[in-house]
Amino acid sequence: MLRNVSAVFSSEELKARQGAKCVADLKGHAVSTVCELGECDRSSTGYLPKAEFHAAMLAFFENPDVSFDGWETANSAMGRIVRVVQKLLHLATAPGDILIVAHGTIGALLRCHLLGIEVSQEQMQPSGGQETGGHYFCFGSRMGQPTSDWARI
Repeated sequence: MLRNVSAVFSSEELKARQGAKCVADLKGHAVSTVCELGECDRSSTGYLPKAEFHAAMLAFFENPDVSFDGWETANSAMGRIVRVVQKLLHLATAPGDILIVAHGTIGALLRCHLLGIEVSQEQMQPSGGQETGGHYFCFGSRMGQPTSDWARI
C-alpha cells in the first residue's frame, strides 16, 4: 500500500498530522498540511455526549442540505473534500501515489462522491476507527470509483 507514495497530505488536526508524519518519515517526504482536509465543522455544538452525537450524525447524513444546529452540511463538506482532492491530484506532479490523511466523516463523503451515490452513513469507516488507528481506502488518480473498501490501518 505505501510502496509508491510520493507525496503526503494531511488535515491540520493533530491526529491526522501524526499519522501522516509516520508515513512521510518512512518515505523521506515532508507532510503538506491542508486546512480543507479538516473534519466536518461541528464547532457550533462543541462536545456532545455519545448518544446525542450519534443522533446528530444520523441527522447530518439523512438531511445532507440541512445544518444540524450550526454544523457544516454534509453536501457542503462533500463539495469541499472533492474540490481539495482534485486540487491535490493536480498538484502532485511526482510519479507515484499520494497519501491523504483526513477524517472518517470526510472519507465517507468522498466515498459517496466516488461511488456516484447520495450522501450515506453506510459509507462511514467501520466502527472502532480511533481505537485501531483508523481505516483507509484507495481510489484511482482520476477520482474514479474506489479500488478498495475500507481496511484497517
